[in-house]
Amino acid sequence: MNYKELKNHVAALQKWAQPNMAGKAKDAVSANLAALPKDQFVLSFPFGSSRAVISADGSIADQFALKERLRVAKNSTIDPDIAESDGDKPNEEAMRIAAQLERLKEAKRHSGWLLDPAPDIPDGAAPINKVIKGKSGAELAIPCGITLVIGGADTGKTPIVHLLGHAGDRDYALLRFGEPLKGYCIDQETAAGRLASAIITHRDIVLDSVKDLLARVGGAAMKSGLSREALPLFSDWGAVAATAGSTIYVPVNPSSGDDEVVDLIFEAAKSNATSVLLAENSTNWAFISRQGEGLMRNRGRITTYYDQDGLAAIKDVITERAGSTAGYSGTDSMYVGGPVSDDSLRQAIRRAVTSK
Repeated sequence: MNYKELKNHVAALQKWAQPNMAGKAKDAVSANLAALPKDQFVLSFPFGSSRAVISADGSIADQFALKERLRVAKNSTIDPDIAESDGDKPNEEAMRIAAQLERLKEAKRHSGWLLDPAPDIPDGAAPINKVIKGKSGAELAIPCGITLVIGGADTGKTPIVHLLGHAGDRDYALLRFGEPLKGYCIDQETAAGRLASAIITHRDIVLDSVKDLLARVGGAAMKSGLSREALPLFSDWGAVAATAGSTIYVPVNPSSGDDEVVDLIFEAAKSNATSVLLAENSTNWAFISRQGEGLMRNRGRITTYYDQDGLAAIKDVITERAGSTAGYSGTDSMYVGGPVSDDSLRQAIRRAVTSK
């Protein structure tokens, strides 16, 4: 890469990070995948030691079902219409299924996308998924990737991830995992397939609850609700989702505000997430999001309330696009001017994990 190429690359990253590009990444990906054969494998989704392989139509590859279909095909009587005088033709259905099994075996050797579903979007981009509007008219852009929603107990993390999921009157995918309640998924491979399929088929995915999920995938979760071994999964899932034009919303429930917990969540927020929402209290949230590789983060605040149905709703947003201080009246360095410093991010995380 030379200077001119770098300049053009940065300009392309900035283009896709603009609010007027909301949803266009998913539109491009959906159109490209729709042009492929429905059963072509496009994604090998990393999930601990498992790999969920997904086809272009969002269906989950089922190795056991394919093997059973192959057994039935091999044992079936060959149709007389395909018989020849010198003997039967090979069972074409069995050959097709066997070839699909080989492709599945090969796909599982890889991790991530098996092709680029969005070649017109530059690598390193954080395309905008949706724009949330406040009553004042201010707009907050949510990037594709993974959004961590961090707060103490009873700050309303679950209501706000659902609010983010349906904002803009959209349907969203919901993956329930690890709670002792009806309908919650208890199998890791099933969860992997459902999450990966949702990334293909939806723009917004709510993943709840992540604590038990990460404990099963990457070692016991700490009191932060995370385990250090599992943090790279956030990066992996975020990269897959950003490429797909989707956003995964993950509530994180720290049960302690000690230095060890703050350090771990700081690491996740800075390096493993595309954006973070940090509780200030049950109705006020700080928002920090990436624009793309090497670009300054954007910042904002979301104020919520509970409507007559008891559901979280947007009251207002305050935003700052990187490089501008418009819309900010506070003096906290987290929200006014310049890049997000490590110290201000740590302070915001400490406030979030001790918030009520």
